[in-house]
Amino acid sequence: MTTDLTLLSYLPVASFALAAGGLAVRFFAPSGPAKQTLIAAVLIFLLVTSGLLWRQDWEEKRQVREAADEIIRIVGNEKRTYEDILAGLRQPNYQVANGAIDLLVDEKRLGSEDATIIDKTDKPFRVRLYYVRSF
Repeated sequence: MTTDLTLLSYLPVASFALAAGGLAVRFFAPSGPAKQTLIAAVLIFLLVTSGLLWRQDWEEKRQVREAADEIIRIVGNEKRTYEDILAGLRQPNYQVANGAIDLLVDEKRLGSEDATIIDKTDKPFRVRLYYVRSF
């Protein structure tokens, strides 16, 4: 499992540090324009950070929803393995594909079943097959 260390992953920590610094200034610094400027800067940074994190979350949900629609189209009336689904995606991404499959299963739009496949050496392999549920 890899970690995605982008600028957005550091923003909550930086935001908290600035907020704590702003509180320290609020309680320990003498009143004046410098104190007001620093408190305003902290509040603006908090707002910008919150907006960026909200935007990132919205974008991830949009990608998952688009991938879910694409997965329904890929599976169609057949039963497909995870690898078949991933190979059929225009922009394969394990994290987005997993999120989309989880979303579809939660919404009961996608079902799955176990199947056993036997290779040339008579060794059995278990695979999960996904299918579009019809009501």
